[in-house]
Amino acid sequence: ELGVQLENLHCAACVWLIENSLQRQNGILEVCVNLAERRAQLRYDPGKLALSALLHALDQIGYRPRPISYVGDGAAHGDERRVALKRLAVAGFGMMQVMSFAAALYAGALDGIAPNLEQLLRYVSLIVATPVVLYSAQPFFVSAWRSLRAGTLGMDVPVALSIGIAYLWSVWTTLRGYGTVYFDSAVMFTFLLLVGRYVEMSLQHRAAFGHDSLHRLLPESVLRLVGARVERVT
Repeated sequence: ELGVQLENLHCAACVWLIENSLQRQNGILEVCVNLAERRAQLRYDPGKLALSALLHALDQIGYRPRPISYVGDGAAHGDERRVALKRLAVAGFGMMQVMSFAAALYAGALDGIAPNLEQLLRYVSLIVATPVVLYSAQPFFVSAWRSLRAGTLGMDVPVALSIGIAYLWSVWTTLRGYGTVYFDSAVMFTFLLLVGRYVEMSLQHRAAFGHDSLHRLLPESVLRLVGARVERVT
């Protein structure tokens, strides 16, 4: 039996993907994934499946395994939070700017706007939305690609399609000079999803910390009385 900590575990769809992908592996006896603590307990037959192959299978579908340490994962959690906050900050700043440009475009569509000013607003929106889609939304595209490569449809597949189609269509209409742009929808969707992911990640870190705290209360060894003999058990 093997217990591992999993990176990039976000939702019930991730749990379903892991369990269904691993159960296809010859030698897997049981897979139990704990979403709240982002951990998995795996029972497998070492004679049929090597440990390295099992860990590689997890990594291939986008959930990098790490050994469980009850000393604490504060450094890893801190790094994860910092990266998530950077993506969230870029998405938030981009959303505020693109939404203001979109408001001007919508108002211009009703009351009239000079064509050169309208095109300028489109290009500025393109410039601001690009880092949001390429950097902030990157986890959705990476997760979607890994799901498709594993032959499954994870939750991030429709998310990546929505953001990607809205962005690419807007780029196309901007370059050709007419049509509706949806940069505001793409960046707002990215920002709201990242907010939800960050809140969820914080709750998972808190649950994992509480779980580890209970294990840290356990002594490293105990004395066991066997008849008249005392032995230390670690």
